[in-house]
Amino acid sequence: MASPWIQLAFFAAALVALAAPAQAQNSQAMFLAWSPGGLPDGFAETIAATPGVNAITVVRSGNVGVARAWTGLGTEVYKSQQGYSVPLETMVLDLGSYGPFVPPDQADLFASLGPGEILLGSTAARFRGIGVGGRLELLDGTQLTVRAVVDDTLIGGGELAIAATSPVAGLVPVDRYVLAMYQGPRTVFEAAADAAAGERAVRVRQQGEAPFLRHADAVRPQIAIKEIFGEFFFQPQTGGAIYREAAWVERNIVLADVPLLGEFKCHRVLIPPLVGAMEQLITEGLAFLIDAEAFRGCDNGRMIGGGRTLSRHSWGAAVDLNYLLDIAADPRLIRVMEQWGFTSGHTWLISDPGHFEYYGPPKL
Repeated sequence: MASPWIQLAFFAAALVALAAPAQAQNSQAMFLAWSPGGLPDGFAETIAATPGVNAITVVRSGNVGVARAWTGLGTEVYKSQQGYSVPLETMVLDLGSYGPFVPPDQADLFASLGPGEILLGSTAARFRGIGVGGRLELLDGTQLTVRAVVDDTLIGGGELAIAATSPVAGLVPVDRYVLAMYQGPRTVFEAAADAAAGERAVRVRQQGEAPFLRHADAVRPQIAIKEIFGEFFFQPQTGGAIYREAAWVERNIVLADVPLLGEFKCHRVLIPPLVGAMEQLITEGLAFLIDAEAFRGCDNGRMIGGGRTLSRHSWGAAVDLNYLLDIAADPRLIRVMEQWGFTSGHTWLISDPGHFEYYGPPKL
């Protein structure tokens, strides 16, 4: 039974619903709710009990290390050195409840996904040259076969999807987000999500508001970063650090001298827009918005918070400016950085002022 304060939230939302235009309550739409670090206990149950929610599913997400890969014809695409693997963002789907969230003509494909099979996202398939019948091998020797290639939007922008019954599903333990088919005013759904999250931050999206219905939707999915910055084999170390394959580092991580920031290592692709942003600050008389002493660098192979998600710094695709300074969140700095293709951590659900990472080409 829901706690009194959750019941009160539903009651307040219901009053709003009574005052809402009738047409806003008559159309069903797909909604997403997610919370940083994973969903709190009982979150999905509270959403499922919300008036107007007709279907719900929970998606787990995390990196699974792949050591070898072959095409459907048996050609080896890559093979890692001992102990190293390629991180692939993997979505774990509850096949019994996922059907309403894919087009009717694909529902059977998702429902019949076998324990040793995967669905490969279209971008991931193109990126690594693997299609139907291709195989991925994990570090422990487990092999997974590509059942089909599907549109990225159908698996939340992930690189691949597996069933919750897969023998490797345990490698992805965190419930990342809830999808719900909901009919009614948005305010009712948002109130339910807020109540379910308690004191935790929560974000609600409706289909069409973001490129993908997924967690951490203020940044690009991992496969999008790989398209621009490449892919590397890595080996985790204690404390969240990682070793990256030397060949990738040698090809991509360069020593650059950037105006206002000085000399440091970064991915070669990030240097031109970063130089452009710093030069624009100088031109606009805003150079004082950068404190070189508070710059915390760019390239840093590590996991986020010692967890299982690779930091964008592992690609040398992010910079930390003005560490712990108020000017890190100055709107003029954010404006210039966004013009040069960076997203600002200050705008995220859990704010990270001064963290700027690649999002897309400059918008000049």
